[in-house]
Amino acid sequence: MEPMETAGDKKEPPKDDAVAIRLAALLASLSQRLGESIAIGHEAIPGTTVEATRIHPRNPQSCSMGWLEMGGSEVIFEVGRGGGWEMTRTEESITKIERLALAVVDGKVSEVSAPGRCATTVILDDGSNERTKVAGAPRGCLPMPGSTLRGKRVRYAPYA
Repeated sequence: MEPMETAGDKKEPPKDDAVAIRLAALLASLSQRLGESIAIGHEAIPGTTVEATRIHPRNPQSCSMGWLEMGGSEVIFEVGRGGGWEMTRTEESITKIERLALAVVDGKVSEVSAPGRCATTVILDDGSNERTKVAGAPRGCLPMPGSTLRGKRVRYAPYA
């Protein structure tokens, strides 16, 4: 495993390594499979080494997804309003991103949100669950207790 980059190692994400090739192939596959039912955005964030790829479904009942390439060391996969998985930039991580992306396209995503909290669950092809939680109440405030019991529940629809 390669070492994580430091603040002084400001490198853009590689364009021709195995990870970049697989991410490009995933994007091409989704674009071919879903056609006009998605909108794809890609941008290099100015002043950083971050490149963002976003996939927005045209169906308002489906959730968006995308990934951030953080220089040459990290990839963050994002789902919906609060789901995020931070991973080292490896082929194993891309395998996980591919599985997560296909589950999102198939509508196997649910969220529970409340002020200061969001929990996202993605059901993978083998039936296992990938969960992530985000807490972010304003300074001096506590998130609502029991948010997973009383929060707003959303089950997202498939892309097509």
